[in-house]
Amino acid sequence: MTFPDSPARAEREGLVVRSPSAEPGSRAVLVSLTDAGHALIEQSVDAVLSREAALVADLTADERTALTELLARLLTEVTRRVGE
Repeated sequence: MTFPDSPARAEREGLVVRSPSAEPGSRAVLVSLTDAGHALIEQSVDAVLSREAALVADLTADERTALTELLARLLTEVTRRVGE
């Protein structure tokens, strides 16, 4: 699926609605989540958080703290490089 196809597919599945922009002369289209779209996002976030919790469940508190600190450093570095 390509990005331009994504909104059309999501619209067909009832996850988003499209409406024309209120800007005069604009060709922009606003895409908004429906209640079903919001529910899917909620389910997806819950699934990711559950998997994340399972991945770190066997780590000690100190190991989780170390992992959090390392991931924060990594995120800082990635953010810096993207900004270059």
